Amino acid sequence: MIIQEQMKHVSNGCLSDPPGISMHHKNPTTGKCYCQRGTSTIEADHKGLDDLIGNHVGIGLCDRKASTYFELLNEKKRINRLGGDNYGTHRTETLALLNSLAVSCGHGDTNLPFPNLSVPTLPPLNEREYFGFTSASLTQDEFLRRYEALQPGIETEGETANDFGKDLDPEEAPTDKVLQDLAEEEAEEREEQEADITKTVSDDDPAIQAEVDRITPLIRPNETTAQAFARLTNHQPWYPFHTGSTPPSDIHKEEFTLFDSMESRFKRGVRPRGKNGYHYFANEWNVEVANRYSCHIDGEEVVLIRRKSAVQFQEHYDNLQQKKRMAAVADSEDDRTNRLELLEVMRSTRNEATMPAIPTAPTLKYPSDGVVPFGMPAAMHPSVLQGAVIPQNNATIMANMTDVGCPWGICQFATTRNPLVEFKKNTWCVTCGHRKAAHVQEESFGYKCRRDCCAKCGWRQEHHQFSSGRMGPHCNNHSKYDSPHSQWYEDSEQRRVGVI
Repeated sequence: MIIQEQMKHVSNGCLSDPPGISMHHKNPTTGKCYCQRGTSTIEADHKGLDDLIGNHVGIGLCDRKASTYFELLNEKKRINRLGGDNYGTHRTETLALLNSLAVSCGHGDTNLPFPNLSVPTLPPLNEREYFGFTSASLTQDEFLRRYEALQPGIETEGETANDFGKDLDPEEAPTDKVLQDLAEEEAEEREEQEADITKTVSDDDPAIQAEVDRITPLIRPNETTAQAFARLTNHQPWYPFHTGSTPPSDIHKEEFTLFDSMESRFKRGVRPRGKNGYHYFANEWNVEVANRYSCHIDGEEVVLIRRKSAVQFQEHYDNLQQKKRMAAVADSEDDRTNRLELLEVMRSTRNEATMPAIPTAPTLKYPSDGVVPFGMPAAMHPSVLQGAVIPQNNATIMANMTDVGCPWGICQFATTRNPLVEFKKNTWCVTCGHRKAAHVQEESFGYKCRRDCCAKCGWRQEHHQFSSGRMGPHCNNHSKYDSPHSQWYEDSEQRRVGVI
C-alpha cells in the first residue's frame, strides 16, 4: 500500500536527479564541493529575516531591510560557494557607484575597479520612484517648484497673499467663539436636568435601591475558563480520554477498560440522539460514574472515573479505529516484504550509479529583465547631492552601461543656481535673510519664519513677484545699501555641486 506507492515513484524517477543536470558544484578557489538539493540554507535565511523585521514594521523599512539582508546572504554564498571575488562589501549599489565615478574620470570599461560586477537592470523610467540619486536628477525648475511647495507662506499660481480671507464675512463671529457658546448652552441645560431629577427623586428611596439591585449583574471575581466550567457543572467537568505521550494512569486504564466493555451496545454511525446513539452512551457512562462515587462514600474499594460527553466518546472511538488501521498496515507481511524490496532496489541503484564530473560554479549574474528595486546608493552630503547624477533616457545606452557595472552617469563639479548651497543656515534665516539674533520668539526662525520683511531689499513679501514671493536668499530685487547678503555665504565663488 504505502510502500507500493513509494515504489511507483521510484520506478518513475520522481526521486532521482533530473537528467543532464548536476546536483553538485565546485568552488574553483577552495576546491570544495557543495550539494544543491537541500533547502536548509533558504529556510535558515527566512528564519533570520523574521527575527530581523519583527511583527511591526512599515512597508518601506521592511523592503529596504529585506533587500539588504538577502543581498548580504547572496554575497556570502557567492564568495564561499561560487568562488567569486571578494570586493570587501555586499552593497552592489556602492560598487556600481564607484565604477560610475571611474568612468566619469575617463577610465575605460577594462580599467574599472570592479570589472566583473553584476548589476541588476534598472526599472523603466515611468516606473521609477523619486528617491536617492533620482531625486537629484530633476531639472532646476522642477527642483525649485517642489521646494516652493514645501515652504510656508509662499504663494502658488492664481493666488496671492492679498487674496487670503476675501471670502470671509467681517461681521460673522469666529468659529471658535460659536463652538464655545454652544458648549456653554449644553452645559447649562445638563445642569438644569440634573437639578430637576435631584428634587423629584431621592437616592435613599428603598424602591429605587431594590430596582437597582434587581437589574445590576452579579460580578464574580476573575476566574479561568476551566474554573467557570467546573462551577457551572457542579464541579464535575467532562474530561476527555487520555491521548498524550505520557503513560496513562490507573484512572485512564480503568476508563479504557470500561469503554471497551460498553462500546458494543451502542452505534457510532447513527446520530447521537438516535436509537443506541452515543448520547445514550454518555448518559449510561455518567450514571456509572455516579454509582462509583456512591460506593466510594460507603467505603468500598472502587476506581473513580470521570464524566464524559457524547462528542468525547465519538472522538475516542475514531482514534481507536485509526490506530487499528495503521497497526494492520504496519504489521502486515506484505508491508514487510515491500520494505525489504525497496531497500534492495535502493542499494543496487546506488552501486550502479556513476558520479558525473562536478562542474565549476558559474559566475553570479543578475537577471537582465524584469523590474528590480535597484537604484538607491548610499546617501551623499546634501551640498553635493543636487545634480550629481545625469539622467539617462536612452534605453540602449543605459543597458550597455549596466552590463559593464556602471549604471549611472556622474556629473562633474559645476556651479549651481541653488541659493541655499553653502548658505549659513545657523546664522542667517533662509526665509527672510535676517540674522538669527534679530528674531524674536514669536517670529520663529529658519523655514518656519513668519517675518514679512526681506533683509536684502527691505520690501515686504507681496513685492517679490519676480521670486514667487520668496525673500532672503531667493530675492531677485536690487539690494539696499546696508544689505547683509554678502555675509550669507562663506565663499560665493565656490558654490558648486557635483562629484569631484
